Amino acid sequence: MPFWKRNLARLFFLPVALWLRINKSIRNRMEIPNVEMFIMNPCNPQCIDCKDLNSLYPNNVDLDAERLIRDADDFLGNVNRVHRFIITGGETLLYRELHKLLSYLIRQEKIDLINILTTGAIIPESDILELLKHRKVLVTISSFPEKASPNKPHFIAILEDNHINYIVKDTWRDLGSFNPVANSSAEDLKNRFAQCIYKNHHNLNNGEYHLCPRSVHGKQLGQFSPDDSDSVTFRDRKDSRLFKKELRNLLRKEYLTACSKCRGSHRETILDDLLNKLLGSWYSENIYFKYRIHNMSSRKRDLARLFFLPIALWIKLINSIQHRLELPHVEMPITTRCNLHCRDCGNLIPFYKHPVDFDVEQLIQDIDDFLYNVDRVHRFFIMGGETFLYRELHKLVSYLIRQDKIDLINLFTNGSIIPESDIMQLLKHRKILVSISSFPEEVSPNKPCFIATMEANHINYRVEDNLWLDLGGFNPAVDSSAEAVKQRYTNCCIKSSHNISNGEYHLCPRSVHGEQLGQFSPDDSDRVIFRGRKNPQAFRKELRTLFHKEYITACSKCTGTTEANVIPGIQPDRGNL
Repeated sequence: MPFWKRNLARLFFLPVALWLRINKSIRNRMEIPNVEMFIMNPCNPQCIDCKDLNSLYPNNVDLDAERLIRDADDFLGNVNRVHRFIITGGETLLYRELHKLLSYLIRQEKIDLINILTTGAIIPESDILELLKHRKVLVTISSFPEKASPNKPHFIAILEDNHINYIVKDTWRDLGSFNPVANSSAEDLKNRFAQCIYKNHHNLNNGEYHLCPRSVHGKQLGQFSPDDSDSVTFRDRKDSRLFKKELRNLLRKEYLTACSKCRGSHRETILDDLLNKLLGSWYSENIYFKYRIHNMSSRKRDLARLFFLPIALWIKLINSIQHRLELPHVEMPITTRCNLHCRDCGNLIPFYKHPVDFDVEQLIQDIDDFLYNVDRVHRFFIMGGETFLYRELHKLVSYLIRQDKIDLINLFTNGSIIPESDIMQLLKHRKILVSISSFPEEVSPNKPCFIATMEANHINYRVEDNLWLDLGGFNPAVDSSAEAVKQRYTNCCIKSSHNISNGEYHLCPRSVHGEQLGQFSPDDSDRVIFRGRKNPQAFRKELRTLFHKEYITACSKCTGTTEANVIPGIQPDRGNL
């Protein structure tokens, strides 16, 4: 319906809805808003972002229809009503016994609506079309682009011709696939679960009730050790009172075992987007980490955003009036030495044949020259190699702490080296944040000990839990036509990881390290020199020109992907580096 009719319908049904809620509460009824039943795992697309992890299943299997019907019967015997019963796959219209299952579900008085999810790629047989016409059935067509589901326009036309109730909907959220490096501390799991929109996608599978599809499929794929408290068994059960008690306990859980291998997903609202823009980089790059808001629950984080909003708006106004150059973040590499040799290192460190520490006096002089030409840096990254291998780290960090133009100093580490006591004392400073990269424990076995040391010393730290992006190493075969390079740069995820190195300002770490390694012929327009320079006006003019570039020379040897994720820290055979 159009917008105004939808609102009239809501008002019309409001008294009925309130009465039903009161009745449900008084009679202690167990009414399930929606529940999904997974019926098979063959699917015609093999989507890497499938919430049901279909692409990871080794074999194509249709689940037995008789078993599904008996399970649905057992489940319905233990609840009072299901408002929406969702049939999901793979591709549900590929299921060979769909007619039998759907006919059974339509006859169940405890089910209000049967929702069939499909990609819109398979045209149903005539007997299935007859069932889809039933007033209890809704067909949800997932938002695949036409090149992935070319039959979709024809599928929709058939539904229209047969007067079948359908909706085209965006059903996708980025949960990440199996993630062995997801942060699994209790506090992180609670926060992730509290925000996750999929925790309400309850599932019936193998005679068990689960709170989300990842709990079902991750368990079946052996991605984690299952916990009995993460599901409630209903198969062959006739004690509805005990089932309801166990289900209520499950619904009160603060997180699931599955959360330890899942990034979680939450919907950014228009208000969230607006607040983030209004707060700006002063908050998101500095205050958010300095005051450890990143460790707070989602509710406390929202309160913090509102608290700092007036100050952020005032700062943005002053900066605009005074034409100040305030940079959200910059990175400075200080060493090419590292104790790991990661195949997918974004900074190309394994390609250095003779790793070195950069001269600390020159680094300090370069920082001094750089800060002279800008008004403020909200977050200053110290990068490696491995940061804690740098021999002069104490001297460099001490200098950075004293710089009023730097709000936050962020040191990156793989978590394998426990800092010396003098460094540990510096790390306690409120301007310091330690970021521990997302390495699995088998690659960085000291990581748990490193985190415990940070905790014991009350050091502000953050554990990264994202998979890496496959940018490729030195790649002479990559398409380097002007159009391809422009497109790659437009979509690149690290073009905002600005670097200062060797007295020059670069837009990304690949530009710095690729040039130093001789992977491409440098272009003077890809950098702005600030070493020995005391002319802020000229520097800012050149910097703005650099920011407006359509691509840089480094893009000609970088895949620049935004899609392909890889496990962090894969260590190749040393001879094949």
